[in-house]
Amino acid sequence: MLENLKDTESRLREIDCPICKSHVFHIDPRTDKTADIYNGQCANCRYSFPIHSDVALFTLSQPDTLMLFKSIPCPSCEQRGVTLECRVQASVRDSYYLVTCNNCTHPFVERAWMDVYE
Repeated sequence: MLENLKDTESRLREIDCPICKSHVFHIDPRTDKTADIYNGQCANCRYSFPIHSDVALFTLSQPDTLMLFKSIPCPSCEQRGVTLECRVQASVRDSYYLVTCNNCTHPFVERAWMDVYE
């Protein structure tokens, strides 16, 4: 479950909207939290997309991602290893991970590789 929606919204600014290329998104707080899927929406064109916060189920169904998260370098301290917080499916071809560095706790967005989530 996403603990801080405002923090997640600010981190989404690193992602381009697939339609209008804007960087401002809102998360609908009325989303059904029992499903652990939130609705993100572009503030400019109103394009909506799912944000999956159930990372345990995702890592169980995609075992290769655990090795991937151990190899992702932090842009701040350059150490490898991150913790997945949620997965954003901005479009059919664009998926992103919101991660936090295991070393310096720097939060950042990592673009998902096509072979990982297909």
